[in-house]
Amino acid sequence: MRVDPGNISTRQEFASALTALREAAGLTVREVARASGLSPSTVGGYFSGRHLPPLRPDGGLRPILTACGVLSEEDLAVWQLALSRIRRGPGPRPGALPPPYLGLSPYGEEDAGFFFGRDKEIEALTTVLGTPAGGGRRRGLVTLLGPTGSGKTSLTLAGVVPRLRAAGHPVTVLTADRIPPGALAAARHPEGHHGPGSPHPVLIVDQLERLPSRIERGALAHELAGTAAGPGGPSVLAVLRSEAAGSFSLYLELADAVRTPALVLSAPDAGQMRSIVAGPARTTGLDVDDDLVDAVVTDALLLAGRGTQPLPRVSHALLATWQHGRRTRMSLTDYREVGGVPGSIEAAAEEIHRSLPDFPRRRPASSLWKRASSTVVELARLARLVDAVGLSALRRGSPARSSGRPEPRAGR
Repeated sequence: MRVDPGNISTRQEFASALTALREAAGLTVREVARASGLSPSTVGGYFSGRHLPPLRPDGGLRPILTACGVLSEEDLAVWQLALSRIRRGPGPRPGALPPPYLGLSPYGEEDAGFFFGRDKEIEALTTVLGTPAGGGRRRGLVTLLGPTGSGKTSLTLAGVVPRLRAAGHPVTVLTADRIPPGALAAARHPEGHHGPGSPHPVLIVDQLERLPSRIERGALAHELAGTAAGPGGPSVLAVLRSEAAGSFSLYLELADAVRTPALVLSAPDAGQMRSIVAGPARTTGLDVDDDLVDAVVTDALLLAGRGTQPLPRVSHALLATWQHGRRTRMSLTDYREVGGVPGSIEAAAEEIHRSLPDFPRRRPASSLWKRASSTVVELARLARLVDAVGLSALRRGSPARSSGRPEPRAGR
């Protein structure tokens, strides 16, 4: 049975088509979850229509489709377009505008127009990666380090990649634990690259820390160094959580790159944060009250001063503020009503909990409930915790409040 995603226009149609695909493959939900590396509750939510996979290419849809037998790039692209169409479909939104903020998910290349506040970091990385071998670049392999929640993936995909492509560089982006066979070799000689005189290729490998074993990490370090070696090799950027950098410095091929990274990403300063807050909304024509911008910046800097990465909470609070209002402006009142940067995630979690049916359910122990909100900046851990306590509506694209509005496009 062939399932055609080309005519899908609603979330439920998407879920039904996915289910038909799974049944045609003769698989259970648990079997698909095991094959795709996702949790059964997450995959079950996609098949039931409770929520949708993230838009980013490595966000879950692709491994599910692959597990169900969809293997050609053309078919995978059609499914990705269907997902994009549903997430960005029309609906009663403030001022009939698309949402300018992306919640808890990272920005992708398609979100470059909404990505603000990191110009100097983009310039620093594109300068290093865009300099040809022999033209002053110290080495072919460099690293981007930063703590969890600092926005490394967003900076890379929505900032650096579009800038490099605009300069003519062929760019390959891979995630460390999902590198297809032959992908690194192909990155040395990408299609459309015309050799000497043309802008050289760039390879970006995100989330090195996702590799679980020393053997896998060592093998990848060796392959990346080999890919970057030689005058014809691409520039290679390895993106790594700074908390895991110490273990990668043990590998000879990565030692220098980790000890002297091309960039260590830190929390935005006040000026950058003002741009992050106001830029996306004003790009879509929304008015943003100056006192709202001041409040968000103040709240964000307070979090940063306590050692907490503020960007995930800022992005969630701004999406919640946008959803809460029905006008063409974002006000301080709306921001305060959704809980602001300090409390919007907690407010959304409480709203979700209250909306659950009364049949057997227990509120999670208070310590777990507090941990679910206080560790939200640790995105990988949050994903597992969300599945565990049933807070799936906090994922990308889910309403920050139970408002009955259509699901928006989703953040940082």
